[in-house]
Amino acid sequence: MDVLVSALFIAAGLGLQYLLSSKNNPYLGVIIPVLFVTGMTWRYLEGGYNSFLAYALILAFGLIVLFEEWSRGRKAMKKNQEKELEKIRTYDIN
Repeated sequence: MDVLVSALFIAAGLGLQYLLSSKNNPYLGVIIPVLFVTGMTWRYLEGGYNSFLAYALILAFGLIVLFEEWSRGRKAMKKNQEKELEKIRTYDIN
């Protein structure tokens, strides 16, 4: 049951990261990584990890995944902007 809850929590976090990253303000995509780093650091300081290496590897992997979601969100936003500009251009020609 814990694995299912963890998987749903991760999926919701990645979905939220994508949603925030696809908005016009690119800085909204920083919210989830900051929360992730804060939570991971707090857990490390409380003794949640056996070693610093485990903490660093999980943190690095998580940040890479979150950065990739941010990148995908920004690309989707730019693609949508291009579609809207193309619609405007076609209406302006007529």
